[in-house]
Formats: sequence, C-alpha cells, structure tokens
Amino acid sequence: MKKWDLKNQEIQKEKLLILQQLLNGKHLEYCAKLIADLIHKTIDVSGVCLIWKNDNIPMVLHKTGVFLHFNDAELLTCVHQSCHPEKMNINGKNFFFYPMNMEDVTIGWVIIGEKTNATVFEKEEIKLIEKIRTDATELFSSSKSLQQIEKQLKETMKESQDYKQFHLLLINEQEEEKKKLSVFLHDEVLQNLILLFNKLELLSKNKKMDNGVFEDIKESLRNSIFEIREMCHELYPVIVEDLGLEKSLYSLKRKCQTNHNVIIEIDYNTNLRVIPASLSIQVFRMIKELVCNAIKHSSSKKVFVSVVETNNFLNIKVKDHGIGFKVPNRLSELSQNNHLGLITIQKRVNQLKGTLDIQSEPGAGTCVSITLPIDGDGTNENQSITSG
Repeated sequence: MKKWDLKNQEIQKEKLLILQQLLNGKHLEYCAKLIADLIHKTIDVSGVCLIWKNDNIPMVLHKTGVFLHFNDAELLTCVHQSCHPEKMNINGKNFFFYPMNMEDVTIGWVIIGEKTNATVFEKEEIKLIEKIRTDATELFSSSKSLQQIEKQLKETMKESQDYKQFHLLLINEQEEEKKKLSVFLHDEVLQNLILLFNKLELLSKNKKMDNGVFEDIKESLRNSIFEIREMCHELYPVIVEDLGLEKSLYSLKRKCQTNHNVIIEIDYNTNLRVIPASLSIQVFRMIKELVCNAIKHSSSKKVFVSVVETNNFLNIKVKDHGIGFKVPNRLSELSQNNHLGLITIQKRVNQLKGTLDIQSEPGAGTCVSITLPIDGDGTNENQSITSG
C-alpha cells in the first residue's frame, strides 16, 4: 500500500505540473503529452494514446509506443466502436479504452496498451488508471476552457488595438482640421480685418469719417484681431512647428508670467534629440494645459516644468507647490472635481501609449509626470496608468 500511496502522490504532483503548464498557455497537445508521460511513469505499458473531441470532432492529440505504428484514422475508427471502458484486440495486440466523460457526454478517450511484461493489470494499477483518467478529464476540460478564454482575450485585445489605432488616427485628423481652421482664420478672416482696419485709418486721415466713430470701430477691430490671433494659437500651436518645442515652451513661459502673477521655471534637455513635430505639438498642448491648471487651481506662485529625454523616452514633469487635491482611484471621478483637463491629458497619453502619474495631496501641491516613447512617427509602445 505504501508503494501505491507513493504512486498517488506522484500523480498529484504531475497533475499540479500539468495544470501549471495549462496556466502558462500550454494547451491540449502539450497536456496530452504530459498525461501520457505520467501513465508511463506510473505503469509499465507498451503505449498510450489520447483522443479529444474538438467541436465534436475526435482528433488524436498524442500517441506513444505501439500506437505510433497506427495512423490516426485507424485509431479514430476504433474509438467509434468503443463507448465504455473495454478491451479491444487489434492485430493481435490488446488495447484498453477509457472514455473521458463529462456530464454523461464522452469528450475524449485514453487508450492504453497492454503491460510490457504481458501480465494483467493489478487491482491497484486499475485504480491508478481510473484516477489518471478522472484527472485527465478535469485537466482537458480546464484546458479547453482556457483555450477558449485565450481566444476571446486575443480577439478582445485585437479589437482594443484596432480601436486605439482608430482613435489615434482620429486625433491626428482632428489636429489636421484644427490646423486648417487656424490657417483659414489667420490667412483669410484675420487678414480681411487688418485690411478693413487699414482702410478705416485711411478714411480717418482723409477726414472722411468722424473721429469718435473711427475710435470706436478701431477699438472693436483691435479686440477682434487679438481674439482671432489667440484662437488661432489655441486651435493649432503653429509656433511649435516654426520654432520647435523648446522655444515654444519659453514663449508660453513669457506669456504666463506677463498675464499672471506667477514664476515659471523650465528645465529642457533632450540631448540634442529631434522630437517629431506631431509629438511636440501633443506635448506642448499637455504642458500648456497643466501649467494653466496650476495657475488657475493651485494658487501656487511658482510652477516647475521639466522636459528630459532619457533612453528614447521623453520624461515630462509639471509641478507646483499649491493647495493640491485628493487623487481619486478612478480617472472618471476627476470630472466630479472639475479636473476635465486632466482627463483630456490622460486620453492623449493613452493614445500615445505613454504613462501618466499624478501625485497630489491636499496642502502638499501637485506633481504630474508623463513618460512618452519617442520614434519617427510619434507613436510608442508603453501602457498608460494613472496613480495617486
């Protein structure tokens, strides 16, 4: 009995190994091989064959020993004639059929050759075979389920990847449309207003217009020209294309310090790496949004901006020493606290396949860190996260 107890322990040990292989993505065929190896370790038989129904169609998963001399069609014909555990003689050799049943439905077969010493199976050996068959049925069912889950997961991941790719194309298309609108406002509407402004000045000089009326129209036109210019810059930061990301950030710094009582510190070091224009525009938009958020919400008198390139990654950081806030566990909760800008930034980071980390506590300021991979297209390979 000690000998058979050891055999049972070995079966349990092998079962755990097989299950671990299943969890590691090894499925039906590999599972069948491990079960056949287990039977050979447990009982000295002339061969093992495992057959499994895949979509109700039997298929030979693995065969050893004497079964290697049979083609799959011969073995499949045999199992159709065997519905219960029984012995069958084929070409003078005895084979023992053990159907694997799940809820009274046969889902496969374990076929075992006779013992190599030509003796009959002992009672304890038959119990071990039954135990292996029961465990094999359980493992094959688990393997089938894992295979189906893996297939569904791959399909879902492909759909997700297609969606991300579509969303990235959509963002690029939106950028292009914003650029077109910005160019139209600047080259058409703005130029027409400037022309009208010049004509009015000429009429005023020639004393053909009342001076008071002229001043009113002049002020109105100046405001419209200023607003359209601001709108053009907001729609599409053409300055990034013209001057590059670094000079654009210093231009943003000057503008913020002029219009608000705040100090902007910039640390820019890309190791002479040329940042693609498409990525530069996205980075500028995100930094601008973060700086404006800090000015508007943090009450901080100083904002620190860092853009550093390391190992083909662009590391961006915007930090303030203001009032801070409690970072929620889920991104969607930010909308309840009027942090819509952060949600927009998270979406951009997701599409660029970067990472986003938000560190903030009430009274302890806020630090937003963004990491984006760099390549020629501005596309990248990382995942995106938000953490508090």
